[in-house]
Amino acid sequence: MTSLYDFLKDTRPSFIGPKHWLGNLRWIALEEKQPGAFLFKTAPLDVTEQEMSSTCHSNKEAIRTLLGVEIAGAGEIQSVVYRPDGMTATFAGARLSIVLPLERYGALVTLESETGASLSIKTTRTLGIKLAMEKEFQVEAAPGRVIWKDGAYTVAFRFAGQSESTAEGSFILRPQPGKPAILAIAFHPDAAAALSETDTIFTRPEAVEQESRKAWEEYLSSCPVAKITEDYIWEADGEKIIHTREEIRLRQYWHWHGLLANVYELPFNELSAYMAPDKSTWYGVWSNDGPDAIRALAHTNRHGLARQCIVEYIRTALSAEGDLTWYLHATGISCLGTAGDSGRFSHGVPLIVRTVAEYVVVTGDVSVLDEAAGAGGTVWEKLKRYMRVVFQHRDVNGDGLVEWRNLWEGGADDKVGCFFSAAPLEEWVEAVVNFPDAKLEEFYRKNSRPTVNLYEQAFFLHALRALEKLAVCRGEPDVAQEAREKFAHHVSVLEERHWNEADGFYYDWDVRAEQQTRAMNQDAFYLLNFLKQPARTRRVIGHLNHPDEFGLRHIPTLAKNAAGFRPDGYWCGGFWPRESSYIGDGLREAGDLQGAYAVVIKALCCGKGKEMLENVDPLTGRPNTPIFAMAYNVLLNLVLNRICKEIGGAG
Repeated sequence: MTSLYDFLKDTRPSFIGPKHWLGNLRWIALEEKQPGAFLFKTAPLDVTEQEMSSTCHSNKEAIRTLLGVEIAGAGEIQSVVYRPDGMTATFAGARLSIVLPLERYGALVTLESETGASLSIKTTRTLGIKLAMEKEFQVEAAPGRVIWKDGAYTVAFRFAGQSESTAEGSFILRPQPGKPAILAIAFHPDAAAALSETDTIFTRPEAVEQESRKAWEEYLSSCPVAKITEDYIWEADGEKIIHTREEIRLRQYWHWHGLLANVYELPFNELSAYMAPDKSTWYGVWSNDGPDAIRALAHTNRHGLARQCIVEYIRTALSAEGDLTWYLHATGISCLGTAGDSGRFSHGVPLIVRTVAEYVVVTGDVSVLDEAAGAGGTVWEKLKRYMRVVFQHRDVNGDGLVEWRNLWEGGADDKVGCFFSAAPLEEWVEAVVNFPDAKLEEFYRKNSRPTVNLYEQAFFLHALRALEKLAVCRGEPDVAQEAREKFAHHVSVLEERHWNEADGFYYDWDVRAEQQTRAMNQDAFYLLNFLKQPARTRRVIGHLNHPDEFGLRHIPTLAKNAAGFRPDGYWCGGFWPRESSYIGDGLREAGDLQGAYAVVIKALCCGKGKEMLENVDPLTGRPNTPIFAMAYNVLLNLVLNRICKEIGGAG
């Protein structure tokens, strides 16, 4: 029987493309624009030594490039095979292999060529990358070795081949006649650790690769995967689309792979363990992406790592006062309250509460609730405080529900509705980042349109259920009762105020105008988990299948016939595969198992191979963004398992 490690291969005629990456728990190798060029990156130790760029919010957005590796003289690319811990690329005149062993601070690069191909190894200075710190860069060279010290990390190299020094510590490596060029790389803030890691990878490459293979095999074997017995066939625009049983199985495993690969576990960093959405682009944690992906990790043999991520997130993202930041930078700095940050007023959604509850249920580890979580107390103390004070901060009209008051905190950046009706997204960013206090207050007076946003309401309903479970577990009946009462109140308000009988749909609520927004958004389908009036449920599901609304090739975030619909939009028409997990789960809860199955399978298979896409054109199925490894998409796997178990065919 083929091992899962060997089963998990993605063969292509070329690289996936810019922003695709290989990764382990320590760093990534990011593909650049030309084939065979990679940037090796990791999270910074702290805010003082990250990169400076125009995309940084007050220099708090964080990534750290350590080096570049680029092949030259290899000829045209012919094929690439991606594996769980690396890839092998065949060129007309060379063969390149990169391995990032799962738990090592290093990589092994091998180049075979008889036609003069070479590897260029470049420092950040050669690459033109500026770091926040200004420290002396030191280079030590000896036969078969190069060491870089930049004041934060040591990057160590051992190699076999013909080497040639170039500018500022960079060098070129070529195969010797009849032998491959072998390059072992490792990084660490401790020089001795970097050197030791490099020596191990260089002298024991087979053992290191076998160690990584075993770790991936054990992890993948622990991941819940639905056993699909039949191919799935559907039509879109007259095109017959077939997803084979093997494809569906493979896609599930690649999603589980992307989940673990998006974790950073760096004990020496300020934020020592966290789940990134996609390591190529976003290096911190959103309050929705990160916690919900951690929830999935709890279902695997890496539940200990999930525990670390939970505690670290609550330690850094939840303040002692109970405020949850919308975004947590990789340096452990919250966007909430940080001057000049576009998210400085933005409170997050409570998915971490659901994550902790599910972690406890799945693992039986109640002790996580007593884990010290920084200023403000234990995990449990901080969660309770948050679920109390969030309503004080965000219930502006006293209706008992939270409102989207500030930029980003609604969870859907450019959502069509009342929030951006007076000023567009770009003006909000400009105002929050640059306006002085008096001017910003005037901006709010003119443009603020608080919204009761269904996207968030679904998350709060899940959180209130989770809080009740945790309170029962802790033997705190008063907290459990309060959670039950708030849940019932939320459901009552949504049923009475947000339902539109004429349209047969649920809408957001414009607080200032005291009326429904009438923009038909997909998040109404999330409420099927909670709002259970059969006649209404049937009408809501009808919109999901309407060809002028949501019944497209893929489910758009906004109905096709709604004003402002853009198929290339982010939350104004684009399709997010991960959101189909919420829609599919809502359909499952409503009893439409076949509809739920179709929604999830289409989302799971909207990419190919190891791609986990972020945002897709719902009309064509083509990607809207160059994001290839969204950890959050793994939620599709959890829901598919749940659906298949109820249908009667899951493992």
